[in-house]
Amino acid sequence: MAFIRPYQPADEEACIHVFRSTASPNLRAHSDPAVLHIGSYMWCRPYITLNASYCFILDDGTGTAVGYILCAPDTQLFVERFRDEFLGVVKQAGIQEPAESNVASDNDMATQFRHDVYHPENMLQAEYPRLLEEYPAHLHIDILESHQSQRWGEKMIETLLEKLRGKGVRGVHLGMDANNSRAGKFYDRLGFEPFEGMNEQGEVGRIGGAIYRVKRVE
Repeated sequence: MAFIRPYQPADEEACIHVFRSTASPNLRAHSDPAVLHIGSYMWCRPYITLNASYCFILDDGTGTAVGYILCAPDTQLFVERFRDEFLGVVKQAGIQEPAESNVASDNDMATQFRHDVYHPENMLQAEYPRLLEEYPAHLHIDILESHQSQRWGEKMIETLLEKLRGKGVRGVHLGMDANNSRAGKFYDRLGFEPFEGMNEQGEVGRIGGAIYRVKRVE
């Protein structure tokens, strides 16, 4: 029977598999395999490398991870450590930062991702300082289809929230695809509200193609 447990180093490859399998359809369908590869260095690997104690695994009962919840309890510190400690890992993986001129003239997603992974400061949403002032932590959660719709997502989030409460973290935020109505209903049910400090196209919490949702932890 499946259960939730802390992340262990042996889970790394299974976590990468979960990331690749649950990435948004446009990433999985992209013809360039570099897109998913680089994406894992933005949305999966840095968390299990820099904040492993805030990462939890959904174990299928045989020791294999079939889901995860990854968290940075202090986004500001996470960005600093990403730049100081994790960019070396990115470089060792052969991911090169493109020239700014190439990014400006190239609409290719892989080129954009190569640029983004070298600019973790974008996570700070500096134009909206209240986001990190009130909700300093952020999370990512992904579960394989075989274990979805069984309330594991809810249980994993509560496991993380309990950890954050114990550490005195006041609030947590996340970014989700603005077109993912199913995810929106899930987060509504768990009390994650669109962040009122953002608003684009008349939609609260929206910036570009993402909706930012927040929840107080204390």
